[in-house]
Amino acid sequence: MKKKLFVISLVAASVLAGCHKGPKLTDSDKVDQNNILQLYSAAYDADKDAMTATAAFRIDHRSGDLLRLTDDSKVTVNGDEMEMGDEGAYTRNLNKFGKKTKFNYTNNKGESFANELITNTIEFNQENITLSKTTRSAIVIKAEPFTDFESVSCMLTKGDENVEIDLGFEDGRLIVEPDMLASVQAGTYDARLVRKNYSDKVNALDRGGLWESKYISKSKKITIK
Repeated sequence: MKKKLFVISLVAASVLAGCHKGPKLTDSDKVDQNNILQLYSAAYDADKDAMTATAAFRIDHRSGDLLRLTDDSKVTVNGDEMEMGDEGAYTRNLNKFGKKTKFNYTNNKGESFANELITNTIEFNQENITLSKTTRSAIVIKAEPFTDFESVSCMLTKGDENVEIDLGFEDGRLIVEPDMLASVQAGTYDARLVRKNYSDKVNALDRGGLWESKYISKSKKITIK
């Protein structure tokens, strides 16, 4: 049976929504600690062998003001304190891939909240991949089983052309329907798979939180005909 993969991909958008050079920031000690929304993400790039962790805190909801953690409030990842970047989110580059990324946030009341993100791997497991614009195609992959709150897509790059298509999953393969390639020109592309995992099960106060992990595979040539 074909398994439809889907995800409400909110975390990265929530972390970055409204972020720009010099975003508006509110000091965390100025707000009700119950009204702080926690947002976490972890992203791994297999081509670069680089993993980045990001945390952000907003007032009330996903588009609320970003918070600057003040006084004794802080956030760590895998035990290391995170620093705020120009966009108002806290980031840290991790030394290597880790399936589990552990965040610990301490608010201005001294309450601590531990949250663990799971990043699942995915890689191409075949050579000479050709996709058809007229008939259904399949891509053989190497991956752990998918959960209901995961998605997978394929990023296609050729020169200045960049396209990302959402894929389905069936019997250990990724399924590419012709309509998924309707906007893609024929040719040979550099392709990378993107696997996202999402959850709103966050250890937090009233406003809760969201987390999302992302694994980007090593690149592979794909021909579209």
